[in-house]
Amino acid sequence: MAVTSITRLTREIKELARDKGADLVGIAPVSRFQEAPENRHPRFYIPQAQSVVVVAMRVPLGILRSVAKGKEVYTYQGYALKTINAELDMIAFQLANFIERHGYEACPIPANAPRDPLFRWGISHRHAAVAAGMGELGQHQLLLTPELGGKQKLVSIITDAPLEPDPLVKHQICDHCNMCVNICPTQAIAADRFDTFHMDGMELTTGHLTKWRCIFGCGGLVSKGTFAMTEFTLPESRPSTEEMFSYLARKHPAQAYLEREVGAQPAWCAKCYAVCAVRLDKKKDDKSLSSEEKDK
Repeated sequence: MAVTSITRLTREIKELARDKGADLVGIAPVSRFQEAPENRHPRFYIPQAQSVVVVAMRVPLGILRSVAKGKEVYTYQGYALKTINAELDMIAFQLANFIERHGYEACPIPANAPRDPLFRWGISHRHAAVAAGMGELGQHQLLLTPELGGKQKLVSIITDAPLEPDPLVKHQICDHCNMCVNICPTQAIAADRFDTFHMDGMELTTGHLTKWRCIFGCGGLVSKGTFAMTEFTLPESRPSTEEMFSYLARKHPAQAYLEREVGAQPAWCAKCYAVCAVRLDKKKDDKSLSSEEKDK
């Protein structure tokens, strides 16, 4: 089929994504990934890649509130990690086929799971979303958007179609309240240390995350402050890859069973994600109420 005009194709991709259930859609030019590692760059998948389409779906606030209050995490695992990710994967698959029917190549990247445990490949959906003008990374290194705050999950589609990009979000969403820092059971999120990266000549800032500590919490290797049943002593320094796999292989049997039942990458903590989403939702409601009162 003949290649459609880029303006029209860009519009139709976004319309199709929303028709299939997406809440947000953004497009990033590959030039914004200049600092991505080679094995996590869009051109690792498609050598002539020009654009990345990023799709977001809302996570219901009620699911996140139960996590934030420490009640249970199984609803989050079942819906946010399994159902929503499956929906996102289907949208990405349909968008990729739509793009290819219009004469271009496309590669959908699965939403969140499965991930390569050795980090040998896989683009960052969060950074891709920032590059697609959807929001910023907060203190906890998770995506925050003007429309949904922290209540979204993501998927990406890489393509060689030179689609029309969206502008970067330039206003700050995260106010560094440190709720995510304070609730993290493994002290993975720094309160006063930040990382920077660059896109389109802009210097962007996010909080610093010690990833192996995060894996101990969300990976279910400590029970204190999480929903896990396994309890290892947090190491004083970063474990080797072999040591980390040894920890993961020795989880509590009931926990391993539940992970198989969910059938998705587990999250046995997710509290930083949840408390941020709940707080930003309330903050947005408070601002809306304040504006309504001023209009009276």
